[in-house]
Amino acid sequence: MKRLGIISDTHSVVDNKVFSLFKGVDIILHAGDIGDKNVLIQLESLAKTIAIYGNTDDFNIRSKLRVQETIMLEGFRINLSHDENIDSKDFDIIIKGHTHIPQILFNDKTLFINPGSANLKKSRPAGRPSVVIIELRDKKIISSNLLFF
Repeated sequence: MKRLGIISDTHSVVDNKVFSLFKGVDIILHAGDIGDKNVLIQLESLAKTIAIYGNTDDFNIRSKLRVQETIMLEGFRINLSHDENIDSKDFDIIIKGHTHIPQILFNDKTLFINPGSANLKKSRPAGRPSVVIIELRDKKIISSNLLFF
């Protein structure tokens, strides 16, 4: 089983509550607008982190990351991007950021996730930062939870 912490739109800030929420995750997926490379260093201290860059990330971030990633975990084909147009028929799970509006939606065979913004000042609804934790095992979604903090 893999437990994934999904985060986006940190805009240079990792709230201390993220560390307790992500305690015990196997992998962290960051869907862009990281803001500062230290965000990735902080997240890496918790678990392996896979990240892509977002529209506000500068050259220092963009030069080290891709605009999107395809990840295979527990039999799931996962796309991680900030706001790319992705054909859902090609993926089991699509993770995006950008809107700062948290959402978990299942449509046809694809799970769509937007963790919202983990930055208190950028979150929507205002003042409600959020992340998502999902658990995957043997091509099954065991749980998907949107967490406000």
